[in-house]
Amino acid sequence: MVGMGRASPAAWRVTAPGRAARAAVALGALLGVGAAGCSFDLSALKLGSPPGDAASEAATDAGAPSDGGSPDAVRDGRPRDGARDAPADAADAGGPEAAPADATPAPDGPTCSGPDSDGDGIPDACDPCAYDGPNASIALPVSTTEISITAIRINNGGNRAVLAPGVAFDLEVDFTFSDCTCPTCYDIVELGFVPGSGVSVCVMVGVAGCSTQARTAFATPPAPTVPGQYDLRFGLRRETTCAADWWQGTPPAARTVGGVCVF
Repeated sequence: MVGMGRASPAAWRVTAPGRAARAAVALGALLGVGAAGCSFDLSALKLGSPPGDAASEAATDAGAPSDGGSPDAVRDGRPRDGARDAPADAADAGGPEAAPADATPAPDGPTCSGPDSDGDGIPDACDPCAYDGPNASIALPVSTTEISITAIRINNGGNRAVLAPGVAFDLEVDFTFSDCTCPTCYDIVELGFVPGSGVSVCVMVGVAGCSTQARTAFATPPAPTVPGQYDLRFGLRRETTCAADWWQGTPPAARTVGGVCVF
């Protein structure tokens, strides 16, 4: 027995512990009691690895794990530098694998197929303008009983064009006219865009009678203000003044004599 009585534990020390003694002391400390009321001062003992395992003790003091893992990878629940930078393998983690570098991206929106009437390389189903390709055409002349439109020139070109919204453009119209139905009536040729707000140009013919007259008219109307595709159509008005509304209602597609796209 090392010490007896009620003396302060600090008064007693184990001066030369052997392995068996240290094991007994450690067991006593775990049990919280000493044999026969003995008290132990454990400050002189260094419990841990067996004597002679200096490398293990040094590693423990330095914070290195005994299994050879990376030191300080995690301490106090927080990753240390180096651990946070290690990327997880996508396949092992169950995440999506990266696409191959040469993979073709998925197209944006639906794809179109079918005929390309104007020959601009865009199928009709997706073409915002049917009037800008090399094959686009609007055949002339287009005629009614009184009026025959024989030529349309937009900005000194043909009867098709691409225009800026709301910008004035040059319009030149060749036509013939006769009104045998009402030879004494004052006649006007109406021109405008469909869809649109009505008549853009009025060509005053006057009292034409039943004889055929050939005329050329010039105007500088504004292009539509809303981007899109428009037909240029014509109609007849038997009045002495022009108006914005079509006299006989919106002309049908059969009276289309030109076309523009506004972008």
